[in-house]
Amino acid sequence: MANVTVINTGNLASLRTYNIGDDWEIFAERLEQYLKANKVEEERKVSVLITSISEEAYKTLKNLCDPVKPYEKSYADIVKLLDNQRRVTFDLLRQGAESINEWFVKVKKVAADCEFGMSLTERVKDKFVVGLKPGRVLDRLCEEKPSRELQELLDIAVAKEAAIKESREVEVNKLNSFRGVKKTNPGTSSSKKDVKVREDGQNKTYQEKQVRCYHCSKVTLDCLIMPY
Repeated sequence: MANVTVINTGNLASLRTYNIGDDWEIFAERLEQYLKANKVEEERKVSVLITSISEEAYKTLKNLCDPVKPYEKSYADIVKLLDNQRRVTFDLLRQGAESINEWFVKVKKVAADCEFGMSLTERVKDKFVVGLKPGRVLDRLCEEKPSRELQELLDIAVAKEAAIKESREVEVNKLNSFRGVKKTNPGTSSSKKDVKVREDGQNKTYQEKQVRCYHCSKVTLDCLIMPY
């Protein structure tokens, strides 16, 4: 269950926010008891229901109620619409931050509530592939034939996900190693530069000492007139 929010307004009970993918039947039963426990009047039930579902679930409800607004319908009508929205929820499913295995479990869980009957496995297979977020895993599965079994597609997807993760780790290690080398090189270059400066200084000193005196034409080392 993603992003669980607890609705608590100081009443006799608390209620968790309903999110797309949650068990609607369980939520509806708890909502009914919440309304009874707090003696909510009929005209306020719609408001309580609407404020007890997530933004994504409310968007689905709006689509189901179109062309009228959800709050223009009765509480009983909204509950009936949401009772029948399981297949709509299934069609809207998209992979988020879940891993491949987590996504697979989520698809199976929602599909189990949709009463697909004999077509359950095929519907799960289609949604598992089509609902994947764009990327290399989806690209890899699209290379397979439609006749592939659900378990085979799952195994391929998990293997591809693991390969991508391993590849990223290798790249990170290479980058860290490269950064380590770069940090070492400046010191080495500096040392070489210091040696070069010292050598240049020695050469310059030697060259200066080789200057000839304009009085006696001797180099400065042998000149008796020119000061050192």
